[in-house]
Amino acid sequence: MNCILVRIPYYIYDGNIAFFKTNAMSKSILYHAGCSVCLSAEQEIVSLIGSENVEIIHLGEQKDQIPMAETHGVKSVPALLTPTGNILHLNYGASMADIKG
Repeated sequence: MNCILVRIPYYIYDGNIAFFKTNAMSKSILYHAGCSVCLSAEQEIVSLIGSENVEIIHLGEQKDQIPMAETHGVKSVPALLTPTGNILHLNYGASMADIKG
């Protein structure tokens, strides 16, 4: 059986069935700076969606992650990046300018 795959954005077609391919992440990402507002948000998010469903990134300790956070649209922390790529700013702990120093 010969199989020819044709690539159409977001779909894979093998001649019989078209499969939808998603680029969505499997986990949410919580960006924070370690302040009391951020730590409170971290506890609430983990309690709501479970630690297995969220990656915690402390931008004060992981400054190499700041450019990626800004690419995702983080303007202040705490901020939650959802698996669908939406950024949710939660309360207000610190601006990105404050984190950069």
